Parts: sequence; C-alpha cells; structure tokens
Amino acid sequence: MKLKREHKRMARILWNESFVNGVPDFSVVGERLEQLRNINNRYKEFIFVALLERIQVYLREHKLRIISPGDLDSDRRKKVLSAVGLSGGYTGGIEFAMDPSLIAGLRIEKGYDIEDYSVSKQLGTLKKIFMDN
Repeated sequence: MKLKREHKRMARILWNESFVNGVPDFSVVGERLEQLRNINNRYKEFIFVALLERIQVYLREHKLRIISPGDLDSDRRKKVLSAVGLSGGYTGGIEFAMDPSLIAGLRIEKGYDIEDYSVSKQLGTLKKIFMDN
C-alpha cells in the first residue's frame, strides 16, 4: 500500500497542532507520535511516514549552515550564534563547516538563502566593478 491523501492529511493535522508561535515544538511532535503509536489503526505507519516527510522538508528549509575559513572554537561559535540571533538555546538545526577559499569572514546559509560576508566575495565584487569600468 502507498501513501494516500488521507495519510498526508492526518500527518498535516498532527504537524500543524505542534506549532507554538509559528515554530514547531518538537516535544509536542513527540507527544503526537506517542499518541499515534497507541492508536490501534492499521494506517498509523503511513501517517508516521507522511509526518516524517513533513519534518524533513521543514528541517531542510530551516537548516542554518555557518561556513568559516577555519575551525571555530566554542567561544567564537557562541559569538556567531548570538550575532545571528540565537543565544544558547536549541542548536539542533545548525551546522558549522569550513571552506578555506573564503579567506576571512563567514557565509551563512539558511535553507535556500545565502548571505555571504566573506572577504573573497567582497574582492570578487570589487574585481567585477573595476573590470566593468
């Protein structure tokens, strides 16, 4: 049997019930999954799979990736997170990576949006301006 509209609809309802102030509360998601597990319904596996698909899409769209030219120690990571607006709370969707081609600065990727604050990007912009003139 494959996922049907009914399964996706039930997963959407469970997912929407877990939002608090526009952000999913994963403890509520866990409670909903526990409730789903206790229901004697033969379609609960399909609802579970549909809910996992929703969670994966959400995490992919809201994943925060911070790329620096070198490895950041814990103090610098805390400073970067506070500059981004995250102060020590849940950091599960945050990934730190290294890219030596950045020279200096940071590149911040949130989902499909990219903010490039690196020196190499600024040098590339200056090079383009000078070459065009």
